[in-house]
Amino acid sequence: MKIRNLLLVFFMATMPVAIVAQAPIGGSVFEITQNAQKEAKGEADDAADMENFEKGLEALGISLGETSEMPVEIRCIKLMGDHAINMALVQSKIESPNSCLAKKELLEMQALQVLSAGTRIYCPEELYSQLGYYGRSIIELYVLGKSDNNEPGFKELKEALDKIQEAAVLFGNPYAKNPVNFIRAMDEDYKLYASRGGDIDAFIKKILDLNDTQWKSIQEEFFTQLLDYITYFDSPIFMLKRSNQINYLLENLPCK
Repeated sequence: MKIRNLLLVFFMATMPVAIVAQAPIGGSVFEITQNAQKEAKGEADDAADMENFEKGLEALGISLGETSEMPVEIRCIKLMGDHAINMALVQSKIESPNSCLAKKELLEMQALQVLSAGTRIYCPEELYSQLGYYGRSIIELYVLGKSDNNEPGFKELKEALDKIQEAAVLFGNPYAKNPVNFIRAMDEDYKLYASRGGDIDAFIKKILDLNDTQWKSIQEEFFTQLLDYITYFDSPIFMLKRSNQINYLLENLPCK
């Protein structure tokens, strides 16, 4: 069964109809060498390289149990960050010089990675279920950590966001212009601000130069954009789009 068809069956069984109907399906944005050389030495090198690469990916895996003491939003973002960077690592290998068969194996590996996001659907669902609470929590931890790197959970949050950003360089992310990237760039000391009685809402209003009415009118959109960016590589839209691209690339490889 074609990769796209396999994924579509899975998504149709697990996704709301409206999401499936709206998900874009487009052509590939990646190029594949059509005349790959399949010399014996090259194939042996590819096999050894693939084995080492797979071991590296396995070593990168971090279990949820290791971060069980952290808030659920940090555990989920960490999982999604690891997922994004693992796909990016495979993508880097796909785009590097490889034999046709090695490229095919890498594409199939990435197809399984894309599909695996469906096993973590509880994370986006939980984050969106309490949009304001988790949105504030994520931003507050990040700006606290910028003031004090020892803030519990900041290191994990920053590393996860860095991984998501790195994946966005390779795959794109339609939500790249979002609140988290704006706040990451600012130098305001939130810890000092909070010690004087300010809360995260007042801090955001100050940074964005908004009054109470303006802030209330954009709160939902603000936090939605934040979570759209963080969860993009686990989203049905990305899963369908990338599976379609992978299927196209596999169909156009000279080796079958």
